Amino acid sequence: MLFCVQIDVNICGGESGITITYTRDGRPSGEAYVCVASAEDQAKALAHNKEHIGNRYIESKLTALHHIFLFSQV
Repeated sequence: MLFCVQIDVNICGGESGITITYTRDGRPSGEAYVCVASAEDQAKALAHNKEHIGNRYIESKLTALHHIFLFSQV
């Protein structure tokens, strides 16, 4: 959520619009899917691809909605 706050991106449904994926042993994978509210928010997020926030490297990519459900069920 820090990424979205720092670049002023509106998330659909607030924190419920963020899906964090986990490894098979239940640890966070380091990946998350964020549902943004508009095309403008999408452009803001994509403009920050390959940047750093703190010590975290950020990759912003478009994905199909069904990928969220596939990867969150692993």
